[in-house]
Amino acid sequence: MLCGAGAFVVGILTLGERTISTVGSKITTLTPHRSFATQTGAAVAVLSSSACGLPVSTSHCLVGAVVGVSLAEKLCGVPNTGLDLTVLSKIVVGWVVTIPLAAAVAAAAFVLLSWLTCPHRPYNEGGEILHNATARGE
Repeated sequence: MLCGAGAFVVGILTLGERTISTVGSKITTLTPHRSFATQTGAAVAVLSSSACGLPVSTSHCLVGAVVGVSLAEKLCGVPNTGLDLTVLSKIVVGWVVTIPLAAAVAAAAFVLLSWLTCPHRPYNEGGEILHNATARGE
């Protein structure tokens, strides 16, 4: 848990400013009105999803809200800076790649750690490590 928290803090300290810059000005320019609507939309999405027991990413909700505000302005005929589809497409590709990449890295880490720490321990059908007495059939 401590390692995870440490990695989270390192990520915020090293890439946080870049992420804020991307969401706040590179997808589209956020004015105070747009920012308020974006934060409100993201907060309602996160809170309502959490109330329904759905795991959601606050970052994904925030990007979705930024896109929603920009599209609403366009539909209402409000002049806006538009969406930078190049930046938005990079974000979407990142979302698509993240889950399989995380799964592959986690699987590789598990196999490596299992091989290093217990190369000869037998497992039952449920994947639980059998204790020595059970493994010998006693």
